[in-house]
Amino acid sequence: MRPLLNRIEAAFGAAVQIRNFGRSEKFVVEAEFASAHEIAAWLRMEENFRFDFLEAFTVYEAKNKLVLSYFLRSHSQNHQLVLRTSTPVPGAQELASVPSAVGIWPHAEAFETELAPLFGIEFTGSRGAGAVRKNFGSYGGFPLRKTFEWREEIAP
Repeated sequence: MRPLLNRIEAAFGAAVQIRNFGRSEKFVVEAEFASAHEIAAWLRMEENFRFDFLEAFTVYEAKNKLVLSYFLRSHSQNHQLVLRTSTPVPGAQELASVPSAVGIWPHAEAFETELAPLFGIEFTGSRGAGAVRKNFGSYGGFPLRKTFEWREEIAP
Protein backbone atom coordinates (compact mmCIF):
# COMPACT_ATOMS: atom_id res chain seq x y z
CA MET A 1 0.00 0.00 0.00
CA ARG A 2 2.96 2.34 0.52
CA PRO A 3 3.34 3.05 -3.24
CA LEU A 4 -0.29 4.17 -3.29
CA LEU A 5 0.26 6.41 -0.29
CA ASN A 6 3.12 8.05 -2.16
CA ARG A 7 0.49 9.18 -4.71
CA ILE A 8 -1.34 11.06 -1.95
CA GLU A 9 1.89 12.77 -0.93
CA ALA A 10 2.63 13.63 -4.57
CA ALA A 11 -0.85 15.05 -5.10
CA PHE A 12 -1.08 17.12 -1.90
CA GLY A 13 2.52 17.69 -0.85
CA ALA A 14 3.02 19.43 2.48
CA ALA A 15 -0.74 19.40 3.22
CA VAL A 16 -0.49 15.74 4.29
CA GLN A 17 1.63 13.54 6.50
CA ILE A 18 1.28 9.76 6.42
CA ARG A 19 1.89 7.63 9.50
CA ASN A 20 1.15 4.17 10.78
CA PHE A 21 -2.07 3.83 12.75
CA GLY A 22 -0.75 2.55 16.07
CA ARG A 23 0.61 -0.97 15.71
CA SER A 24 -1.83 -1.99 13.00
CA GLU A 25 -1.23 -2.26 9.29
CA LYS A 26 -3.53 0.71 8.67
CA PHE A 27 -2.23 4.14 7.82
CA VAL A 28 -3.29 7.62 8.91
CA VAL A 29 -3.29 10.50 6.49
CA GLU A 30 -2.97 13.60 8.64
CA ALA A 31 -4.26 16.51 6.59
CA GLU A 32 -4.23 20.26 7.09
CA PHE A 33 -7.74 21.40 7.94
CA ALA A 34 -8.01 23.67 4.88
CA SER A 35 -7.24 20.75 2.54
CA ALA A 36 -9.01 17.88 4.33
CA HIS A 37 -12.32 18.12 2.45
CA GLU A 38 -10.56 18.21 -0.92
CA ILE A 39 -8.39 15.24 0.09
CA ALA A 40 -11.47 13.29 1.23
CA ALA A 41 -13.19 13.88 -2.12
CA TRP A 42 -10.02 12.86 -3.96
CA LEU A 43 -9.72 9.63 -1.93
CA ARG A 44 -13.35 8.85 -2.77
CA MET A 45 -12.96 9.39 -6.52
CA GLU A 46 -9.33 8.50 -7.32
CA GLU A 47 -9.30 5.27 -9.33
CA ASN A 48 -6.57 3.57 -7.27
CA PHE A 49 -8.28 4.29 -3.94
CA ARG A 50 -12.08 4.48 -4.33
CA PHE A 51 -12.76 4.84 -0.60
CA ASP A 52 -16.49 4.31 -1.00
CA PHE A 53 -17.44 3.61 2.61
CA LEU A 54 -17.13 5.75 5.72
CA GLU A 55 -16.96 3.14 8.50
CA ALA A 56 -16.85 5.65 11.34
CA PHE A 57 -16.38 9.33 11.98
CA THR A 58 -15.09 10.33 15.41
CA VAL A 59 -14.21 13.58 17.14
CA TYR A 60 -12.24 14.20 20.31
CA GLU A 61 -10.66 17.23 21.94
CA ALA A 62 -6.93 17.34 22.60
CA LYS A 63 -4.57 20.26 23.17
CA ASN A 64 -7.27 22.88 22.43
CA LYS A 65 -8.12 21.26 19.08
CA LEU A 66 -11.05 19.21 17.84
CA VAL A 67 -9.53 16.18 16.14
CA LEU A 68 -11.72 14.68 13.40
CA SER A 69 -10.99 11.12 12.22
CA TYR A 70 -12.66 9.55 9.19
CA PHE A 71 -12.25 5.76 9.07
CA LEU A 72 -12.43 4.81 5.39
CA ARG A 73 -12.77 1.54 3.50
CA SER A 74 -12.55 0.72 -0.19
CA HIS A 75 -14.55 -2.37 -1.06
CA SER A 76 -13.33 -2.52 -4.66
CA GLN A 77 -9.64 -2.03 -3.82
CA ASN A 78 -9.68 -3.76 -0.41
CA HIS A 79 -7.95 -0.86 1.38
CA GLN A 80 -8.48 0.79 4.76
CA LEU A 81 -7.28 4.22 5.79
CA VAL A 82 -7.84 6.87 8.44
CA LEU A 83 -8.08 10.50 7.34
CA ARG A 84 -7.43 12.83 10.27
CA THR A 85 -7.51 16.59 10.60
CA SER A 86 -7.97 19.11 13.40
CA THR A 87 -9.32 22.59 13.99
CA PRO A 88 -8.95 24.91 16.98
CA VAL A 89 -11.64 24.69 19.64
CA PRO A 90 -13.69 27.90 19.53
CA GLY A 91 -15.04 29.65 22.61
CA ALA A 92 -17.16 27.67 25.08
CA GLN A 93 -20.47 28.75 23.49
CA GLU A 94 -19.26 29.06 19.89
CA LEU A 95 -19.68 26.52 17.10
CA ALA A 96 -16.76 25.08 15.19
CA SER A 97 -17.35 25.23 11.44
CA VAL A 98 -16.45 22.03 9.57
CA PRO A 99 -17.28 21.15 5.94
CA SER A 100 -19.82 18.35 5.77
CA ALA A 101 -18.75 15.00 4.33
CA VAL A 102 -22.32 14.20 3.23
CA GLY A 103 -21.54 15.20 -0.36
CA ILE A 104 -18.70 12.65 -0.40
CA TRP A 105 -20.26 9.88 1.69
CA PRO A 106 -24.05 10.33 2.09
CA HIS A 107 -24.14 8.10 5.17
CA ALA A 108 -21.89 10.64 6.97
CA GLU A 109 -25.10 12.47 7.86
CA ALA A 110 -25.84 10.09 10.75
CA PHE A 111 -22.40 10.66 12.27
CA GLU A 112 -22.58 14.43 11.80
CA THR A 113 -26.08 14.61 13.28
CA GLU A 114 -24.87 12.94 16.46
CA LEU A 115 -21.55 14.75 16.80
CA ALA A 116 -22.85 18.28 16.13
CA PRO A 117 -24.68 18.95 19.43
CA LEU A 118 -22.16 17.07 21.57
CA PHE A 119 -19.06 18.93 20.35
CA GLY A 120 -20.67 22.13 19.06
CA ILE A 121 -19.84 21.60 15.41
CA GLU A 122 -21.69 23.22 12.53
CA PHE A 123 -21.30 21.02 9.46
CA THR A 124 -21.46 23.43 6.53
CA GLY A 125 -22.74 22.46 3.13
CA SER A 126 -24.79 19.48 4.33
CA ARG A 127 -28.12 18.62 2.76
CA GLY A 128 -30.14 19.82 5.69
CA ALA A 129 -31.30 18.98 9.15
CA GLY A 130 -31.41 15.21 8.65
CA ALA A 131 -34.14 12.79 9.52
CA VAL A 132 -32.78 11.69 12.89
CA ARG A 133 -32.28 14.07 15.77
CA LYS A 134 -30.84 13.10 19.10
CA ASN A 135 -32.35 14.55 22.25
CA PHE A 136 -29.63 14.93 24.83
CA GLY A 137 -31.68 17.14 27.14
CA SER A 138 -31.33 20.86 27.67
CA TYR A 139 -28.08 22.37 28.83
CA GLY A 140 -25.87 25.28 27.92
CA GLY A 141 -22.76 24.32 26.03
CA PHE A 142 -21.40 21.18 24.46
CA PRO A 143 -21.01 18.22 26.85
CA LEU A 144 -18.06 16.49 25.16
CA ARG A 145 -15.84 19.56 25.19
CA LYS A 146 -13.38 19.90 28.02
CA THR A 147 -14.74 23.34 28.92
CA PHE A 148 -18.22 21.98 29.64
CA GLU A 149 -19.23 22.47 33.27
CA TRP A 150 -21.38 19.68 34.65
CA ARG A 151 -24.02 20.90 37.05
CA GLU A 152 -25.81 18.75 39.57
CA GLU A 153 -29.07 18.70 37.56
CA ILE A 154 -27.17 17.45 34.47
CA ALA A 155 -24.84 14.92 36.11
CA PRO A 156 -25.57 11.26 35.38
